[in-house]
Amino acid sequence: MNRYLINLRIDNVLASVPRDTPARKGGFLAARDVDAESKEEACSIAKAEVLADPIFLGVAKNSSEDPVVISVEEIVIVEKPIAKKRAIGYAWFSEP
Repeated sequence: MNRYLINLRIDNVLASVPRDTPARKGGFLAARDVDAESKEEACSIAKAEVLADPIFLGVAKNSSEDPVVISVEEIVIVEKPIAKKRAIGYAWFSEP
């Protein structure tokens, strides 16, 4: 089993960021570190973690007809954990 660091780009997110503003389209950058047998499995785990994250679920207001789009920007094998805690958090960007 390997440890992977995956950098994700989450687009087409309808969200109120900051929370007290009208919802608008934008996206997030996120990083996850996961243990997996392959790069494909690591990507699947990272994407599933984002989609199940209560913070993300509390912000994203997309309907099932207009889902978010998650793409992998970078994936690397790391020798040891990046930090004692898993890499979490999001960086918001607005779509033009």
